[in-house]
Amino acid sequence: MTPPSRTQRPPLIIVNGPPASGKSTLGKEIAAELGIPLLSKDAIKEEMYDSLGKIERKISRRLGETSMRLMYTVARKILDAGLGVVIEANFYHGISEKDLSKLIAVSDAVMVHCTAPEEVLKQRYIERAQSGERHPVHDDANRADELGKDLDDGIYDPLNLGIPLIRVDSSDGFDPSVAEIVSRLQDGPVRAA
Repeated sequence: MTPPSRTQRPPLIIVNGPPASGKSTLGKEIAAELGIPLLSKDAIKEEMYDSLGKIERKISRRLGETSMRLMYTVARKILDAGLGVVIEANFYHGISEKDLSKLIAVSDAVMVHCTAPEEVLKQRYIERAQSGERHPVHDDANRADELGKDLDDGIYDPLNLGIPLIRVDSSDGFDPSVAEIVSRLQDGPVRAA
């Protein structure tokens, strides 16, 4: 996306999808290619956890909620300054729309929704939990069974935001590719994929 003029609204790229769908990787690559900041709910949550030390699971959930609030607040400050931003999280269908609509109202927003078949997501999620490389605040090993139910319940479906949507299949890399996604974002109004 080109830098906004005084009459343009700044770009907001919402990278969404279920856990293990590749949204964190994709969000980083899109932000780097566009030269705009990335705000990631997980990165904020990990920093808060590291500053507090070991915490109980119920506190971890509150950290997740607080991380979302901080991400929305900082994103709004960036947009109000006339700058673009990429925000990345596993936003919840039917819940996150209210908060995101406030950001959409002051931006030129596009949603990039990552997904893969359920069996691929579950396998990645389990492997990620078993690798020991994931930050302990996420407690993935104790949440693997919840993923299937959440997918079945549609929690991670694309959000109802009334903005352009780019659907990305992350089964094997990204389809469309990062280059294609960035090109579509830079070329102006994005049409639904």
